[in-house]
Amino acid sequence: MVDYRVKQTPADFQVFEVMNLIWSPTNTGVYHYYTVNKLGYTTFEAVKNIAKYTGLPEADICYSGLKDEDGITSQYISLPRYFNDSYFKKFNEKKIDEKFINVRYLGKGEKPLKISNLIGNCFHVTIRNLTSLAINKILEHKEYVLFFINYYGSQRFGLPGQVKNTHLIGKALIENDYEVALSELIQQKSELSTIAKNFQGNADKFFQDLDKRTQAFFQSAYFSYLWNIEVNRYIQKMKLYESVKIIDTIEYKFLFNNNDILNLLKNYPQTTNIRVLFENDQFKNVSHARNTVIQTKIKVEETFDDLLNPNKYCCDFSFFLPSGCYATIALAQLMEKFVSFEENTNDKF
Repeated sequence: MVDYRVKQTPADFQVFEVMNLIWSPTNTGVYHYYTVNKLGYTTFEAVKNIAKYTGLPEADICYSGLKDEDGITSQYISLPRYFNDSYFKKFNEKKIDEKFINVRYLGKGEKPLKISNLIGNCFHVTIRNLTSLAINKILEHKEYVLFFINYYGSQRFGLPGQVKNTHLIGKALIENDYEVALSELIQQKSELSTIAKNFQGNADKFFQDLDKRTQAFFQSAYFSYLWNIEVNRYIQKMKLYESVKIIDTIEYKFLFNNNDILNLLKNYPQTTNIRVLFENDQFKNVSHARNTVIQTKIKVEETFDDLLNPNKYCCDFSFFLPSGCYATIALAQLMEKFVSFEENTNDKF
């Protein structure tokens, strides 16, 4: 069996945003764009730190995508004020263990960043702990055209290796049950959960003061959870040959071959999802169709000895995914084919 490992080191998982963004150093716009390279911080935590350093309200720091803390990520932000690179010198030099946030100035533009500016993300991922049999199978092709079920990844529901209850926080907020929401939040291990543990007032006061985008994220996570359940129902209804996979305590139903995936695509090409936004001082539920199946091309970059896992090998993959798709989900379904190959020695491609 291929007991592969993802994100064994931070450098194993690198993410770069692809944006629809017009900017230049000479633009007369009033918004200023920056790149944020980080490790060990979520986007929310990075925004909080940048706000504290600059004195800007968190709401003034706009971004298009949310990035996790367990990888090296690069994303864009917009600020309503100009700060040159010298201003961020001390901020950029601050490191806690391996964690860092690095802010660099790009230029000016006409509008603050929105979700719609994000086209997608480019990924460079190292998979570790591979056997020679798996490596030989992988190297049969220089690239793979992959159809994968577009589940929300486990990180949508909680930090890696921790309790997965972000969607339960969201459910409680939707029901205006702030005591339950605060109780669920305290169970997590993050900067925000630490603040929640030390909070002395009423639960509704805590969420009243919390960045509304964070609350919208929690609520959206609940609808993401429902979306995943709905897709699982489709697979059961069609009686497709599934493989149950547990990723960081979250259960997924993967399909072994492309014919089954294409059948799913044919019968259920899209499933309605709800994204919660905070606009004009109120929460807004926006329905949109999320593709049930995504097609991407995954390139095999190189293979090499795995120095962290004796007698095993690494493989570097690179690929692009549209906004809202999860690389861990795509890779899990790709690697599932190699798992089934080693178990059955049948070509699944």
